[in-house]
Amino acid sequence: MNELTLNLNSGTLQGQTIGYDISISKELSSLESKQHGYSINVIDGKVLSLFICFRSGYRGFDSFKGVCKINLDTYKFNNLTTLDEFIALLGSPTEQWNDGVEQCAIFSINDREIEVIWNVDGEVSLDYLAIE
Repeated sequence: MNELTLNLNSGTLQGQTIGYDISISKELSSLESKQHGYSINVIDGKVLSLFICFRSGYRGFDSFKGVCKINLDTYKFNNLTTLDEFIALLGSPTEQWNDGVEQCAIFSINDREIEVIWNVDGEVSLDYLAIE
């Protein structure tokens, strides 16, 4: 298997792009690989969102071992990636909150919402990234 690449600019993973028809079975509601740390959510044959897990064991997913492409650069995120690192790459979040259990930062790239969640109850850990 080639290295998985999540393109944050286009919202594409495994050849599936948010807002477009899924290129395989239109009857699917999701295409997930818990062992590779991702889920592609589908409604009415169109890709609705992407879920990328960075903390092994979160909701039964292993951590994503692929790379994230932003513009022409490629990055490898993991459970230790911080909010400051995301801000350095994506700019200031459009929204953020911290309820003492989770910290959320929402970024916007090409009219796509990128939600990034950390566990802050105990040892801080990047849990996941979701794109809609």
